Amino acid sequence: RTVHYGAGITYIKPHAFSYSYYLTTFEVDADNPNYVAVDGVLYTHDMTELVECPTAKTGSLVIPSTVTIIRHDAFIGSYLSAVTLPASLETIEYQAFWNSSLTEITLPAGYSSYDPSVFNGCGSLTAFYVSSDNPYFAAAAGILYSKDMSTLIRVPGGYSGSLTVSGETTRHIGKGAFQRCNNLTSVTLSEGIETI
Repeated sequence: RTVHYGAGITYIKPHAFSYSYYLTTFEVDADNPNYVAVDGVLYTHDMTELVECPTAKTGSLVIPSTVTIIRHDAFIGSYLSAVTLPASLETIEYQAFWNSSLTEITLPAGYSSYDPSVFNGCGSLTAFYVSSDNPYFAAAAGILYSKDMSTLIRVPGGYSGSLTVSGETTRHIGKGAFQRCNNLTSVTLSEGIETI
C-alpha cells in the first residue's frame, strides 16, 4: 500500500509501480534531493513534473500549480475519478491516463502537446473540456478538436450512441480519434470530411 523512497534514490523510471492495485501512497525521504511526495503523489523535487500517482488512490486530485509536465504512464490504470490540471501544464506525455477511471477532464490554457495514447482506454471518460484561453484546442459536445475545429482529435472513450461529424467546419479525423470507444454505435461523416 505504501512505497518509501530513501534519500539516495537518484532516478525513478516512470510507471515503476503501474497497476499496483493496492498502492495508495508514495513517500520520499526528506533528505532526497531529487524527488518529493505530496499527498502520496510522486513529483520531481522542484515540483515541475508529476512522475507517478499511486494506482489505488481514489476520489479527486488537484495538481499543484508548479507542474508543467505529467510524465508518461503517470496515471495509468488510476482509480481517480477527477483530476484538476493546473494552468501551468504544458505537456501530458504518452499513455499518461491510459485505462484510468476519469469521468471528465479540462485541458488548461497552456496545454499544447497532445499524444493520441494519453486518454486511450478511458472507458468512463464522457467529456473533454478546454479552457477558452487555450490557443491550440477546443471542445464541443464533450469532443476534443483543434482550436479552429478543422480536426476532430478525440472522442472520449465513454461516449455512447451515435455521432455525426459535420463537414462544414471539420475536415480531418485525427489518429486514434475513435480508438476504444466501445459504446459508440454509429458514426456519420458528413460531406466535407477530407482525411481520416
